[in-house]
Amino acid sequence: MERVFIPKARIMKLFGKRDLLEQLEHYSDCKLVLNKDENYIDLIGKDALSEYIAKDIVFAYGRGFDASVAAKLRDDEYYLKVIDIRDYTRNSGRIKRIKSRLIGARGRARLNIEEMSSGYISIYGDTVSIIGTTEQIKSAQIAAETIIKGGSHKLAYKRMASLKEKGTE
Repeated sequence: MERVFIPKARIMKLFGKRDLLEQLEHYSDCKLVLNKDENYIDLIGKDALSEYIAKDIVFAYGRGFDASVAAKLRDDEYYLKVIDIRDYTRNSGRIKRIKSRLIGARGRARLNIEEMSSGYISIYGDTVSIIGTTEQIKSAQIAAETIIKGGSHKLAYKRMASLKEKGTE
């Protein structure tokens, strides 16, 4: 049995939508036992491998991804990378501005990073999470860290494009 702690809001969403819980159980191939008071989910699988994979899927769900996107972690080619914005600043006002810049007007910055990297991005709490292949994660991470450190969106996209060009040579 594995235990995954996730934000209370994400657990409460599972309590409200039984079909979402069933979907996560299907993707993770484990029985999920929710504890809304302690903010964790116990994973009960038929073997250690299924629990290990389920742990990543449930954790990704907790970081704000839809269950179907989190399920991509079943594939050996896909990984999860979590960047904690608090590693760059502890100022709550600055964290809020960084998150706003990462999302962009009407979600455009996040969408651009997703399209350019072909990965999946979630900004939840004080983290930026990326699901993708190693190349997709590297590309999206360069953009996210550029923006977190105060660089322009243009510079972030330029760095992503430069990385892509190096990869194709």
